[in-house]
Amino acid sequence: MGYSDKINGSMPKYVAEMAVKGLNMIGKVIIRSNVLIMGLTHKEDVVDIREPPVEMMIQVLKEYDADVYGYSPVMGLGELHKKA
Repeated sequence: MGYSDKINGSMPKYVAEMAVKGLNMIGKVIIRSNVLIMGLTHKEDVVDIREPPVEMMIQVLKEYDADVYGYSPVMGLGELHKKA
């Protein structure tokens, strides 16, 4: 695995951790917070939900007991519920 692959692979966790830190900085507690992730697919205008990076973000946020919701303009409710 190349260096760029390692960086790309760690970005979802990094983004989730930044969200947690950002909430803490403004005095919000992540526990039981509602978090909306907009854009669940990783390719523009393509309903491709195979191994999306957002899954790691959701996992990290749920480890903090956040209530995580998702929205994707290119996915129907059927695809969203399959991934839930």
